[in-house]
Amino acid sequence: MKKLFLISVLFMLFFQNCTNDEFVLKKETEVKVLSDNEKELLLKMDEASKVLVQMVNNDDVNKEMRKLIAKKMYIDDYVFFKDLFEPTENTTLKSAGIASTVFETEFDNITKKGNLKSSEVNDLKDYLIANDLVLYVPYPIEDYNVDNQTPTISFHPLLNDSINIGYEPIEEGLEKSIATGYYNEVIVNEAYTVDKPVYLIVPLDYLDDSSTSTDVIPSSTDASDHFEIRIKKGRCREHYDNIFNGGSEIYFGNGTAQITNNHVSTYPYGFKYTFSRADIRHHRGKDINTLFISDWTQENSEIVMYVFEEDQVTEDKLTGIIKLLHDNEIVAKIDSLITKTVGNKFETSIEFERTWKSDDGILFNQPYSRSWFFATNNDPNAEWGRFDEDDKLIWRGVKDDLEWTMNVIERTY
Repeated sequence: MKKLFLISVLFMLFFQNCTNDEFVLKKETEVKVLSDNEKELLLKMDEASKVLVQMVNNDDVNKEMRKLIAKKMYIDDYVFFKDLFEPTENTTLKSAGIASTVFETEFDNITKKGNLKSSEVNDLKDYLIANDLVLYVPYPIEDYNVDNQTPTISFHPLLNDSINIGYEPIEEGLEKSIATGYYNEVIVNEAYTVDKPVYLIVPLDYLDDSSTSTDVIPSSTDASDHFEIRIKKGRCREHYDNIFNGGSEIYFGNGTAQITNNHVSTYPYGFKYTFSRADIRHHRGKDINTLFISDWTQENSEIVMYVFEEDQVTEDKLTGIIKLLHDNEIVAKIDSLITKTVGNKFETSIEFERTWKSDDGILFNQPYSRSWFFATNNDPNAEWGRFDEDDKLIWRGVKDDLEWTMNVIERTY
């Protein structure tokens, strides 16, 4: 009775069947209405979930999933249904000699037992493929006790990203529900995954939006020593996305400036790195080792570094001040430029601005003086005193939430 009550509360909270047959989620005064396509998507994901829950007691299916996830074909721990149904269309799987999958064989067997017509089975498979649906594994099955490695199946609810109904398989030998025969209905959220593994059916766009603009790396004209800066290691201890939206997509960005023909330009540059939910839960340090600044010249006496968790919902602007050293005074008088003399050079402060999208706000936005950065990067007493002994680099960032080290590579070209 308690279980039925919980499920009733869940559906009362998230789904309401209106007079015009539209599903809505009411959150304070906000009402989100699903389109016809979204309602069909929910039904198809639910239908597929009820097939998958009958498959996950098969050890061969789970072993295959582990192997496919381990290939790290994508930015997070998921595989496309297309990979599972048409592996020869995936270059990585084809080169590995994978022509068919245990997953598809079992999927077909289960759907046939359910008395579905071949056309109906193919329609479901075609839908999962055509709509870029993926099977997402937020936490590896091997993270759980060996006697508790059968995953529960759920799917993205679309109306929120943190909680939905799930189908927990009934193990062989246990009394089965007359209503379902092979699963119990449960509530799946982050707390549920602490003790139970899950597979989630999710549209790709909710896990990975690759629309990040291509940023500009300014080229250097000085043929002397150059100082390349890389984000070396990173550690994320905080979930910045809810479970149905996958891992945290952290954008590391900076703003630098350049003077060309008496014209001042500011350049945004950055990259996105995804920390998986398992990485975050276990506070794993990751070897990111990605270019951050192609050449931190002496002219860029102070840059802006900013970090945010990238989403495609809330748009805002971030600002900062970049400082640029130069030999000749800038002739053009622009209100946003403030110039002072430093020794025998001029130093101009330039306002930097870029548009970003995130539901979490800016996680880090700080000016980095070049002289201070170089002086502290290998100092074990800098920042809050957390030092990477392997690389001899100081940890920077947001203490105990999101941290990283930065490597300086001197190059001559």
